[in-house]
Amino acid sequence: MSVSQRTPRAATVAAANSEPQSQLNVMQLSNVVLETMKVHELVEEFRGDLAKVNAGMREDVDDSLLRSIETDTLQKSVAVEAKVNTVSDKVATVTDELVEHAQDRRLLLFKFAAVVKQEAAARHAADQLLVSAAALMRAADSAMYQAKRGESGYAFAI
Repeated sequence: MSVSQRTPRAATVAAANSEPQSQLNVMQLSNVVLETMKVHELVEEFRGDLAKVNAGMREDVDDSLLRSIETDTLQKSVAVEAKVNTVSDKVATVTDELVEHAQDRRLLLFKFAAVVKQEAAARHAADQLLVSAAALMRAADSAMYQAKRGESGYAFAI
């Protein structure tokens, strides 16, 4: 029985590092980042459109006799524009954080894969050492048995 078969952690590491699952998680996170970027682009587009509407309303208020009604409407529209600006800034922050998180996650997955490969190599080396140690023990046992029986022509002493 090899060392990796005796260690329950090996099965856990193998399950945790299943490549299809890791790739699926990275793809899902990438899709979220892309969708967030699309939302940010839309909010930015609406932000620009609303700024243009408000600029046009400001010009109309200057020329109009119904200033009090239009001024109230303009103030509400400016308030909406401020909210859209705030939302746009928050979406941009979230998008930046998602991109950073996705990059960090990808880097961690690469590092984890490297560690798993190193662990597998270490386990293989340990298995080879166990095989060599077992062969050495068999040879030593055989030599001691022969020495006890006097077949080797050499006396054995410890």
